[in-house]
Amino acid sequence: MEDFQRVGGTNDFSEGLVRVFAVNGLDIGVVSHDGQFYALSGRCPHAGYVFNYTRIRPGGRLLCSSHLAWFDLATGKVMSGPTDRDLSIYRVRVDGEDVLVSTE
Repeated sequence: MEDFQRVGGTNDFSEGLVRVFAVNGLDIGVVSHDGQFYALSGRCPHAGYVFNYTRIRPGGRLLCSSHLAWFDLATGKVMSGPTDRDLSIYRVRVDGEDVLVSTE
C-alpha cells in the first residue's frame, strides 16, 4: 500500500507556482496547474537548482532559470537545456482539502 504524505491544503497553492517540500528525504515540487496537481523532483538534475516558487510557463513547461533547462510538467521529460536527465514524477492526490504525495 502506498504511503501518501500531506504537503498542504488545496488553498495553500497558488495556480502555477511550484512549492517544494521534504517528503521521505526527497525535495518534491508540488504545483496546481490548470485544475490539476502535479508532483515532481524539486531540484534540477543538472546543478541542483531548487524550483521553490518557480512559475509554470505556458504549455505546462517548467524552466530552470539557473541554466535554462526546460522540462515538461506532466511527464518530467527534459525538453532542452544543458541536461539530458528527466525530472522524477510522483503520485499526487487530493483527499477533501488535503494535497497528498507518495514517493513510492
